[in-house]
Amino acid sequence: MLIDALHEKSTLDFIDTSFVLTGKECPAIMGNALSEFLLRKAVQSFGGLLGYGHCLHKAAITGIVLGQAGFPCSIQLGQMFVHSSEGNGVYWFDYNPPDEFHAWLICGDQIIDTSLPGAISRGLSLHDDQGPFLVGREPVILNGNPPEWLEYHTKKVLTVSEANDILSGHSYF
Repeated sequence: MLIDALHEKSTLDFIDTSFVLTGKECPAIMGNALSEFLLRKAVQSFGGLLGYGHCLHKAAITGIVLGQAGFPCSIQLGQMFVHSSEGNGVYWFDYNPPDEFHAWLICGDQIIDTSLPGAISRGLSLHDDQGPFLVGREPVILNGNPPEWLEYHTKKVLTVSEANDILSGHSYF
């Protein structure tokens, strides 16, 4: 199965390997573009992936699950910004592949981001001498249009098959 192949090719050489997913996580879902059942089915396949990374893996797995259910999606690579509720902090991923980027899905005209809970959790846990990077946000899966405190900027679009080729080492960014 393609999902198993994606797991085999994943590596744990990311910034923080202390938060490995079990597949039993149940983050809140913000929005109702697609069925909660399908998103939960995708998240159950994340066991062994990093909570704070592997966004391309998660997007590809979610894309497979949604595609099999009749919801074809494209994978977007780019920048993502999460703004604090107080407006004075932000946690983001810039676009500098293969080292730094964020990956999410577009299904129809809706954003599906199953990696967002890890990104928000990471932002909440980091701080500098000015304080925490992120305040007042709950880790959620985005399932629809983003609220004003989330920004997505697409730099590259992939099919699920192209993402799988990158993850398996047969292709590059």
